[in-house]
Amino acid sequence: SDLNNRQKWVDIAKGLGIIAVAAGHSGSSAASYLYWFHMPLFFIISGYLFKPQEDWPSFMNWSVRRTCQLLLPYISFMAIIVVIEYYLGNKNLDYHKIADCFAFNFYPGGRYTGGFYVIFWFVTCLYATQIAFAFIQKAFKSIAACLSIVGIAFILVHYAPFIAYTNQYMIPWNIDVALFALAYYAFGFYAREVLKRINTKVTAASAAVSAALVFYGITGLFKYSINLKYGTYS
Repeated sequence: SDLNNRQKWVDIAKGLGIIAVAAGHSGSSAASYLYWFHMPLFFIISGYLFKPQEDWPSFMNWSVRRTCQLLLPYISFMAIIVVIEYYLGNKNLDYHKIADCFAFNFYPGGRYTGGFYVIFWFVTCLYATQIAFAFIQKAFKSIAACLSIVGIAFILVHYAPFIAYTNQYMIPWNIDVALFALAYYAFGFYAREVLKRINTKVTAASAAVSAALVFYGITGLFKYSINLKYGTYS
């Protein structure tokens, strides 16, 4: 069964990622190092679990399923929070203002509005990343072509002014971050066989390198910052 074939390390990795996200919001100065990996980890795992679609009808059916799985909860929970927050603040239900509030948060995916809605950025970003990668992987059979497109998106998000300066341009649904996340998603998919063979020696070596980078970061010899939520990748 699927349960028996479930890879335990994937669940463990997701669990560690969830803990890292929670710790990352602790306000500690050391939390910035968790940002190096905790959100990228989720995109890598998602890419690792991605199953290519055999034909275009399959792609369309899969896209509809992903839309229902991600966007329906996105819309539903955002609507519930908007109504509750508005009612608690005004003690009445003005449906026109509630609709305006919903639209105000729905378009940017909560990223620019903060408060209760800022967490929604990940849902739309993951959705855009998954659909984009599935389309690229289906449209271009060549791995080199797929990786080239992902590479172009990665470069574009760093250097295209209208994408990079997200504080000036409200880009809907964090699509600009999806261009960045595509690289992690593609890595999870194309490096699947390599990831399956990771052993204790590789893990120990990775931990040693990570510890060294954190040490250099503390001493100021290595400067790196990443925050996918706000489109920060230096």
